[in-house]
Amino acid sequence: MILNRENFNLTFLTNLTFVFFPISLILGNFIINANILLFCCLGIFLIKNKISILKFDLSLKIFSLFFLTVILSTCIIFTKSIFLEGYDQSNLVRLIKSIVYLRFFLLLILIYFLNQLKILKFKYFFIVASVAVLLVSLDIIIQYIFGYNSLGYKSYSTVHNSGFFGDELIAGGFIQDFAFFSIFCVAILLKEKKNLRFLLITTSICVLYLGILFSGNRMPFILFSIGLILSFLLNKQLRLSIFAGILSFTIIFGFVLNKDKDLKEWYISYFDNIKKVTSGVTSTIKKISKKDFVVQEKFLSQKELSEKKKTYNEDKLNKSKIMYFTSTRFYDLGEWKSSYERLFYTALDIWKKEKILGNGIKSFRVLCHKFEELSTARQCSNHPHNYYLEILTDTGIVGITLITTIVFIFIFIMYKNLKFMRENSLHSFILFAAVISLILEMFPIKSTGSIFTTNNITYIILISSIVLSYRRQN
Repeated sequence: MILNRENFNLTFLTNLTFVFFPISLILGNFIINANILLFCCLGIFLIKNKISILKFDLSLKIFSLFFLTVILSTCIIFTKSIFLEGYDQSNLVRLIKSIVYLRFFLLLILIYFLNQLKILKFKYFFIVASVAVLLVSLDIIIQYIFGYNSLGYKSYSTVHNSGFFGDELIAGGFIQDFAFFSIFCVAILLKEKKNLRFLLITTSICVLYLGILFSGNRMPFILFSIGLILSFLLNKQLRLSIFAGILSFTIIFGFVLNKDKDLKEWYISYFDNIKKVTSGVTSTIKKISKKDFVVQEKFLSQKELSEKKKTYNEDKLNKSKIMYFTSTRFYDLGEWKSSYERLFYTALDIWKKEKILGNGIKSFRVLCHKFEELSTARQCSNHPHNYYLEILTDTGIVGITLITTIVFIFIFIMYKNLKFMRENSLHSFILFAAVISLILEMFPIKSTGSIFTTNNITYIILISSIVLSYRRQN
């Protein structure tokens, strides 16, 4: 592609806005949206005369169907609310949000097309993300030690340090998101200096680990560990460095928990909760097996149902006895203690209202109250704290099928590029970092934020676009 001076300036600005995304994810939603707007405007201007030579591959077509499903499902719910249930302004707001949500699809295809035209330089994104995540980690460590970070922000609590993120307790998630960019950036920059590379990779792993540990975000701590194990298994060149990093941090981890009882209790309680959730799910599955379910299901008259509800409401604080009411019957579900379990079953109940196309974007927060009022086996929140459950409730079987298809495509991409990712080159490490990061972000059983929030979907689109772009190159 031959560049005149004007196109050169546009190309430079486009790359500048692209590499700024890791920084904008720190600065908040307003900056993220401004960054997306500027990048999209510049990108459209650069490709406007070349649209005829650009092609959608299968992955982009499936992504487009998913975004259209989001709009269609929300539109159907809005229409139903007008003609069947009465006008509800919240449904109009959700419809507008579903349409505006298309900006993320535009972001995806622009990154993909700009890479096709060899305009975007992923290596600069790679470097900026690497530096940003190390700075965030060091800032968290400073805040933990001194009580204030480099900008003067005070620690949020004895176990939470948010650093540059202020009141938002998401620093650990950000570190986990870009940690492998940092580790692999050190690996490629120092590939000719093996001893120094070994030392700095080991140090980087410890700094990143400590940043996540002191942030108090426990799920990113687990996911980062899983990512390191995957990296250890898939890349022979870095095995010794990764092993040394894990071993060094384990020693530091034991020392820190021995000195800080609050932090120790915070992390130990998390593993206890995991055990409770696991045992609770197993117990519940046994209780509501088909045979037991029929025995426990009781048909009631309206009068009997009212009496049961009255008795239930008076005893609502007793969490050991859980009863789920429908219009004509109730189910005795036994003991239930985990909030994640209650969110899980609330999500399934909401999905059953509209199984095919779902209940529209951000429907969980709107509908969960109806189920929470009936049973302590159900719980309300802004979202079900799992990407896949949220997609199921909002876009139904169609949406979850499309997302599952995309996940399998990414798994296939990873499999086909395993040999390439093991190479000791810049682009192999960029793809490797993106693949590991995407696996951790879309890990099916983890607790997550909402996939429809600006911060989360921007990150997912950025990483997905990098993987798809390298798939085409390879």
